[in-house]
Amino acid sequence: MSGLINSAGSRSGVIGETELDYEEGTFTATFVHGNQESTTGVYTKVGRLVQVAFNFESKTISSTSGTGVQVSGMPFTAREMSPAMYNGAISTKNFDYSSGSNVQPFMTTSTTTMQFSTSGDSTIIGGLNYIDGGDRYLRVSCSYFTDTE
Repeated sequence: MSGLINSAGSRSGVIGETELDYEEGTFTATFVHGNQESTTGVYTKVGRLVQVAFNFESKTISSTSGTGVQVSGMPFTAREMSPAMYNGAISTKNFDYSSGSNVQPFMTTSTTTMQFSTSGDSTIIGGLNYIDGGDRYLRVSCSYFTDTE
């Protein structure tokens, strides 16, 4: 993981006597199933709120099954919250979800691992199957909270 805290002019938010913490950088996201493919993601952290984005774009992402689709290596450990307050968006090409549609990313609390669930019933996706016939991609953007200041 690499990060940059911008120069004095960028750390500009002051609330009372508290200065806002701002950081941006890159991290390595790893698709845990199949061939363990990795990609470089970007993040922005403001206070305890983290925004991440990454893109797996490859013909080599393989189908998964079993314990759920996971991407490890998020830049900060997700805060334990009840109810979990993480949300994001996912875009795919040439993938079929074994658990339905309307998929959303979420952070596993107290880890740096992201999983995916179906919206509405929060069922963790157990498989992600590629469709033959072309390029594939998995693009994700997600916000979550951390205890790291």
